[in-house]
Parts: sequence; C-alpha cells; structure tokens
Amino acid sequence: MKHTITNNHFQVSVQQKGTELCSIKSLKTRKEYMWNANPEIWGSYAPVLFPAIGSFKNGECTIKNKTYKIPKHGFIRHNESIILKSKTETELNFQLDYFDETLAIYPYKFRFNIIFKLEDNKLIVSHKVINLDNQKIYFHLG
Repeated sequence: MKHTITNNHFQVSVQQKGTELCSIKSLKTRKEYMWNANPEIWGSYAPVLFPAIGSFKNGECTIKNKTYKIPKHGFIRHNESIILKSKTETELNFQLDYFDETLAIYPYKFRFNIIFKLEDNKLIVSHKVINLDNQKIYFHLG
C-alpha cells in the first residue's frame, strides 16, 4: 500500500512495506525526482536500513555470546509489519515495535519510527529509535 502527502510544492508517496520513499513530484513542474525502481537494473527506490547496513561475515553476528542472523541491511526494508501510526495532509508517521520475529534475529526491544514531513519546499525525513530494553542497544541506520 502507498501513502501520499501533499503541500503547495510537492506530492510525496511512501510505500508502507519497508517505509520506502517512492515518489517526490513537483506540483509546479510535474517533474519526478525519484528513481523508478526498474527491476532490470535495481528494483528499490530508497530502502530504509535498520538495524544493520550491509551484511555480516557469514551472515552472522555475535551479541552477548549468542549468534544471530540479522539479514543484509536489517529487517525494515521489505517489512510488512510496519504500521502507519498517524497521517495528516503533510505528514506520515510509520512505526515498528519489536516482536517475537525481530527478537529472534536482533535481541533488543525497540520502537522504530520514521516520519516524512513536507514543510514549505522541503521534505524532512526523521528516524527515531527508542530503546524499550533494560540494556544498551546497538544498531546502524541508513
């Protein structure tokens, strides 16, 4: 599913799956500023990478003497469990909370929010990672 926000300058669309920004279009010129995700070349627009960027040696990492298989670029990209927490005409707020499947591959309790906001002639993208655990959590974000 795709969600769209608009102001006087732009129309912006974000896919709910993976919270992937997929369109930034000028309302004045009708110009599209995003790559078209041509699968013959590269089938993504602007993937969100969390809690890892890239991959681990042999696809595994060790946290507190236990081995985890965090997927390449983490588990936000392609994730269908992300919810649209709130939406206004100019702002989208997506959220993913930890659950059994994330804990099996990433042993931390977290809340992940990504907010897309149109403000005048700017698109502001904000990421927020909230530690819901009783220990430090480690992550990469991109």
